[in-house]
Amino acid sequence: MKLLPFLLLLFTQFAWSQFKTGTVVYVDFAQDELTLAADSRMNIGSGGHNDSECKISAFGSKFAFSMAGAARIGQWNAHSAAREVWKRESKSKSDATLLSRLINGWIEVAKPIYATRDLIADVRKHMSSGDDPVVATAFFAAVDNSGKLKASAVNIDFDLPLFDSTGEIKLISNAHEIPAASSISMGHDDVVIEFRHDTTQRAKEYMNWFRRRIAALPPHRQRAELASKYIELSILLHPKSNELAFPIDVLQLRADGVHWVWRKSNCPVN
Repeated sequence: MKLLPFLLLLFTQFAWSQFKTGTVVYVDFAQDELTLAADSRMNIGSGGHNDSECKISAFGSKFAFSMAGAARIGQWNAHSAAREVWKRESKSKSDATLLSRLINGWIEVAKPIYATRDLIADVRKHMSSGDDPVVATAFFAAVDNSGKLKASAVNIDFDLPLFDSTGEIKLISNAHEIPAASSISMGHDDVVIEFRHDTTQRAKEYMNWFRRRIAALPPHRQRAELASKYIELSILLHPKSNELAFPIDVLQLRADGVHWVWRKSNCPVN
C-alpha cells in the first residue's frame, strides 16, 4: 500500500529564523508521531571535530530535545542543562504546563551562558548578509498524560544593531508552538529543504525513486527512513559538509513514549 505520497501532501514546512551552522536536524511532526533525525559531528575549532556527539536527547520516556547552535561552552552542555530542568520540573504535579516550564527553565539557564562577548562576536563574524542574529535554536517535544503530542521551537537571538553600534549584548528569546502535520529543520538545512520540497531537478528525480523504494514500509518506518535520508543527503551534498558527519541518530515519539530507531551506543537511552 503506497501511503507516502499522501502523507507528504499533508505536511508543510514550518519556517522561522534559526541557527545556520555546525549541525543538521530534521523534525517531522505527524498527527500521531514525531520523528527526529540528526548528524553526529561536533566541530571543535582549529579544524578539529568529534563524530560521536549526541544531538538528540530523550528525557524519561515522554520528552525529546534537540538543538542547533552553541551546544557546548566550556563545561556547560545545553542538553544536560535541559535534562536538569526536566528533572526539576517533573517533580511538580502539573503535567499540563510541564513542556512550557521546561522551555522557560532552559531559556533562563541558557541566556546567561550565551550572553558572552566572545560567543556573540563569533556568531557575528560567521553571519552572512541577510542572516538572522540567532545564537541557538532548540526543539522540545513531549507526550502529555492524555497521549497527545506537543512540540515547540525556541530561538535565542541577539540585538544585532545594538551589538554592532555599541558592543552591548541583548538577548531575545522567542518560543513557537509547532503544529501537527508540519516539519522543521535546523542548522545546515539547505539540502533538507531542497529534497523535502523537490525544488531542483535532482531532488525530484532522486526523491521519486526513493519514495517508491520505501512505499511498502509501514508509515512510521517511512518517516524514519525519510528523516534519515534528509540527513544523509545533507552530509554528502551540503557545501559545508565538512561540518556534518555520520552516523545518523533517529528517534520517534508516540503516544506510548520514546522509540529509538537508530542510536549511537554512547548516547543515553533516556
